[in-house]
Formats: sequence, structure tokens, C-alpha cells
Amino acid sequence: MVEATGVYYESLAYFIADNRHALSILLPNKVKHFAQSTEQKSKSDQPDARLLCRLGLERALPEWQPPTPALRQLRALARERQSLTRQGARLKTQHHAYAQSYQPDERTLEQLRVRQQLLVQQFNAVDQDLAALLKAEPELARKLAHLTSVPGIGLTTAIVVVAETNGFVFIENERQLASYAGLDVVQRQSDLPAQATHISRRGNVHLRQALYLPAVSILRYNPQQMAFYARLRACQASGKPGVIAVMRKLLLLCYSLWKNDRPYNPHYHPAQAAEKEVAPTT
Repeated sequence: MVEATGVYYESLAYFIADNRHALSILLPNKVKHFAQSTEQKSKSDQPDARLLCRLGLERALPEWQPPTPALRQLRALARERQSLTRQGARLKTQHHAYAQSYQPDERTLEQLRVRQQLLVQQFNAVDQDLAALLKAEPELARKLAHLTSVPGIGLTTAIVVVAETNGFVFIENERQLASYAGLDVVQRQSDLPAQATHISRRGNVHLRQALYLPAVSILRYNPQQMAFYARLRACQASGKPGVIAVMRKLLLLCYSLWKNDRPYNPHYHPAQAAEKEVAPTT
């Protein structure tokens, strides 16, 4: 058993998996919560190692399955694309702000334009690599098409969802998936008056970033989600909780379509569940 700390655990994890040994990988917050339930107060390598050993002996931990080479490459390309998008947005803002300043230096403006062009070239190269990967992996491309059959979900969003969840291989139910994405609802209530509920934000930030714009877009085209959002909006002073709820529904819908290997059916009715049709979450 190892603790997931950045990327530093990956070499050991893949070495253990390649040698066909059982391995469990835990998030640091889970290890921290277990440590808080014990009497351990010291924080160093040896006590931490004993703590991990004790945790492995006392708990039934799920066995880690390494992602396939295709999914590993898909995640790397998806994250690189997201990073280039953020860099491009910041550089565009920087270029515009400097161009509007008093007597901007032409040499600096030219350097900013060159950097923008370089980002565009790198962005196009990543898209070409993604296209080549999907062409070489027809089964992966076929299942991604199920997700893109949902109005509002494009190929970029579908790639991020599948890549960041490792094809949902570790996901056992919808609650676990919502928690992994940080879209699970948290409420803090004790003797004090109850505070407003909010999402935990402790999950995968890449998933939340990828789902926000599709959730906003789908509210313009999907009557079911529009009605769902309208009901929530009537009870909320802000529209943001409704958008977050739609994000969660889209994520769970992607999970259902992927697991059942079916495209989206906009005419689904709960009475058809016995026929194993895939339903939009309502």
C-alpha cells in the first residue's frame, strides 16, 4: 500500500503492478483521517510507514489497477490541452492589457504575439496526437461517442471525463463518483444553526473544470435539464447551485452511458428501466 503524493509514487506503483503484486493506493486525506483516529502524534517517515502498515492490516482496501497505456496517454494529452488553454487565455489578456497601455514597446508586443503563435502550434499538435490516438484505439473512440451523443458534451469534455476517471474502472457507484469529482454535498450542523450546504471541492479539479461550460451550454438545449434547473433556481437566490447540480447530473450520465455501453436516449422514461435503456438522470 502506498500513499498518492503527486507523481512521486507512480514509479513504485507501476513497478509493483508489473511484478504482479497486489497494491492499494490511498489519497492523502484518507490516510490523514485514519491517523487522526489513532494516538500517533509524531510525523516522520518511520511512524508514517507503521501507520500505513496498520491501515493495510485493519482495513479491506481495494486493489489498484494501473490504467492502460491508451488511457494513460489520453490523460496526459487532455491535461496538456487544458494547461495550454489556460496559458493561452492568460497570454491573450496580458497582450490586450499591454497593448492598451501608454506607448507600449513594439518589441514586447511582438514577443507576446510570438508566444501566442507558439501556444497555438502546440495546441494544434496536441489535437493531432489525440486524433491519432483515437484512430489507433477504435474501441475507445466508440465508447467516447456514447458520451458525445449527449447534447452539450463535446469530444474534449468526454476525453477529460474518461481520462480523469481511468474509464470509471475504480468507480463502484454514483455517490463515489460525485465524491471523486468534488461535487458531493457537504453540510455542517451541530448546536449552531445549520449553514448552507456546499460541495466539498476535495475531488478532481480537472473534472469540475471540464463540466462547467457543458452544464451552462446544456441549459439552452435540453428541456429536461432546463426544467430541473428552473426548479432549483426558484428555491435559490443564486443560479450557481443549479449549474453545479447540472454538472453532477452530466457526470453521472456519462458514467451510466459508459458502463452500459449505450448512446444517450433523450426519450427515455423510467418505466423502460426493465428493458435496460440508459436514462438521463432526472
